[in-house]
Amino acid sequence: MISQLNEIFNQVQNRSYYRYLLIDGLASVSEFSSISLPALRNHFPEHAIIPIKRSDLSHDLAHCPHLICLAEPEASVDPHYIYRSAKEALSEYQLPRRYIVGWLMSKYPPEEITKLIEQVGGEISARQGGLFTPFYEPFRLSLLNVDNTFSTFWLSAMLSGISHFFYINVEGQLANAIVGESLVDKTFVYLPESALFYQREAKALFYLYDSYQTLQTDDNTPLAKNALALLCQYYQQAVNLGINHLADRYVFAFYAMRYGDLGNYAKAMDAVNRALHNSGTLGDNLMNIEDEDWRKNDR
Repeated sequence: MISQLNEIFNQVQNRSYYRYLLIDGLASVSEFSSISLPALRNHFPEHAIIPIKRSDLSHDLAHCPHLICLAEPEASVDPHYIYRSAKEALSEYQLPRRYIVGWLMSKYPPEEITKLIEQVGGEISARQGGLFTPFYEPFRLSLLNVDNTFSTFWLSAMLSGISHFFYINVEGQLANAIVGESLVDKTFVYLPESALFYQREAKALFYLYDSYQTLQTDDNTPLAKNALALLCQYYQQAVNLGINHLADRYVFAFYAMRYGDLGNYAKAMDAVNRALHNSGTLGDNLMNIEDEDWRKNDR
């Protein structure tokens, strides 16, 4: 993956782009690391490092994300910074907050890219009536990419000034959040309500995915490629059923991952209805269902 990223950034056809590293000031890295913000400021000129001003952190720019211009057009990217940032990204991809957000390419200078990211975060927040949405965080990008093609096209349209936005997804693989500038027309794209819901519930969905991944690892069972998408769908189904207790939502999703849509099982839905009147009991209710009943698909 590291060699792949280094090759992409230094390919002849990509040397006409600005190439960037995006880091998150709310996460941390060793102060002795060559990719810590102080070390980067010692190496790169002042104009090459620009904070992305989150509206909720405008009073504290040090904790805002920072865009680092690794190379201007026609210049080569120092492979050291690709290597160190990629190594750090791979070591932290299972953490709830990551220092390395991703790597970007654009024909536009840093000031334009930071404004673009600020605008997109603000637009999502305006749709939800809340604080700034850090959509650029790798897990949130994964949520946008698993929702459906509408979310992916919407993000690509909104970030039309960015040709590539690489990040490490939940599977530890290099992914690109952009589908291609020429394929997207802002007139015909929108961000679905389900995608907004996933962004609002990003923290809960991260720990749901993390817990499920742990369960599968303990059982020596490989994780399905679409595990995140399914978990998100089942979590949302639990919310739509009126399940407010977080642990009950998780239990619902875990059982659905094993048995499929719980709406097809009468006894499972009886268990859900009981939990609606006695929060935190869904796990016990479902455990009391006999194996024979799980083999029946009632609907």
